[in-house]
Amino acid sequence: MNKEEFLKIYPQAKPVLTSKEQPDQLILRIEERLYVLNKNELTKNEIKLLTTLFKAKIYPKSPWLKFLETGTLPPLETKFRLIQFTTTQEINEYIEVVQEMIPSVLSIIQLSDKQGLLIEEYTKNTFSLQEYQEIFLALDADLLAETKAYVGNIYHTNEWKVEFFLNEQEKFMQFLHLNTGTRVQSLSGIFLTSEVSQIIDKNPSLLHLKGQLIKNHENIELIRALWKHQGSLTQTAKELYLHRNSLQYKLKKFEAEFAFSLKDMNDLLLCYVLVV
Repeated sequence: MNKEEFLKIYPQAKPVLTSKEQPDQLILRIEERLYVLNKNELTKNEIKLLTTLFKAKIYPKSPWLKFLETGTLPPLETKFRLIQFTTTQEINEYIEVVQEMIPSVLSIIQLSDKQGLLIEEYTKNTFSLQEYQEIFLALDADLLAETKAYVGNIYHTNEWKVEFFLNEQEKFMQFLHLNTGTRVQSLSGIFLTSEVSQIIDKNPSLLHLKGQLIKNHENIELIRALWKHQGSLTQTAKELYLHRNSLQYKLKKFEAEFAFSLKDMNDLLLCYVLVV
């Protein structure tokens, strides 16, 4: 039974962000998403069957996870950020390699068979978003895996609120359901692709432009590469395996066809949110 079939049978199931359940609740994990059902609405046989198929595993609570979920005293007073990730590789082996590659890790918590939470101490030497993109690409190549990660905001343990954790989880789940073509994302990227897309969907002119842009996959690759490198022609040409003159030709051709200059960051931003 996949998620669509499950929700068709149990439309009352609600998505939740934690596997902690009340006595009258049944929390199930389906395709890396948690759902809660009221036991009073189920028969004993249904509860037994659903528990066998989808019961969410309860993993040992770390002091850091307890702090994040309840706001209790933190294991350490410091600045930190959360990096949530899913991978197609076995999580135990994956976690071992991540710990070796990222020296600023305070804790890595296994949330499910394929999902983990990395708590990183934030210092002047902390990796940038682009560096994390390179790290996860290297990990995937070494472990024959496919990873998606959400790099969260910066917090201080003294200012932490449980609501922040819920919001971070919501943004991560939002990222997993967005077809952005990127493996690693942050809040700004989520905002661009989700909030702005709602505006696009209500604008016939923008929808028409979007349809024209995505007809040619080369347009999508060009726009994404330019945005990734913030308009740097040298880095974009390198990623696309193009000579700089060939890239210049493509940009002129694009401008002639669409009347947008991808060298202009405003035009590039608009085209990016249309194709992600």
